[in-house]
Amino acid sequence: MPLLSLKSIKSQLHVGVWKLEESVESLLALTELSEKERLYFSQIKNISRQRQWLSCRVLLKKIYPKPIEITYTPSGKPLTNMSSYHISISHTAYYSAVILAKGQAVGVDIERIADRLKRISPKMASGKERLMAASDKDKELEHLTMIWCAKETIFKLCETQMLNFSEQIFVDINSLTEEGFFNVFLNQGKTTVFRLKKEKINDHILVYTL
Repeated sequence: MPLLSLKSIKSQLHVGVWKLEESVESLLALTELSEKERLYFSQIKNISRQRQWLSCRVLLKKIYPKPIEITYTPSGKPLTNMSSYHISISHTAYYSAVILAKGQAVGVDIERIADRLKRISPKMASGKERLMAASDKDKELEHLTMIWCAKETIFKLCETQMLNFSEQIFVDINSLTEEGFFNVFLNQGKTTVFRLKKEKINDHILVYTL
């Protein structure tokens, strides 16, 4: 069973990562879906998307063994049927990640380190962020991936859907510690500082809120 990691960051904040290896049938056998979830699942036709969706449900069951249902807002933000619990979900073709917390908004993002991050960097990163990422050529793609994941994480954390990634969210690469902690600044009229955590999982970068 490819549960890659399951961590309790705080007593009420948990992060899990799943490596996608099983078939749809195997994943279905590992979880129990509500009627609403079964209906939603039946509308997913793509096999890869089915596996991603199911792996997140399996992860959630590992994090929180009691029955908990996920629904989505019109914008795609996941919600639980327990008002005090907040959830965020991310997945690639190879991994799924889930963060669940009681009493605080959360965000998570996982992304494969790839050349496309360099191609899209002018749209998602400021000039200063790109310069910081390029200061170490051996880690430039890794740093750009971290910047993307961090901005996606903050975007998921916020209620608003109107954020300019390059202008309103600044990822301070220079604040990155050996343990993977770093600062992100969100400017929405006033500046808010977030402390995030980065982990490298093979050729992927995982970022989540604390």
